[in-house]
Amino acid sequence: MTILEKLNQEYDEVLLKYEKLEVFISSENFGELEKLQKSLLKRQLNVLGSYLNILASRIKLLEKEQ
Repeated sequence: MTILEKLNQEYDEVLLKYEKLEVFISSENFGELEKLQKSLLKRQLNVLGSYLNILASRIKLLEKEQ
């Protein structure tokens, strides 16, 4: 497996986690959590989004090099 393939696989895995967390944050169950848990989950979503952006940038750079 090439580095580009690995990065694409990692991107897909992180995207799935991001999407699932986004759905959870929009759910009624999220509203039942304590304030600190809500805050941490929102921060986690933000960090996953940043991670996705970094992976996407790395993928684009590698695709340009090919």
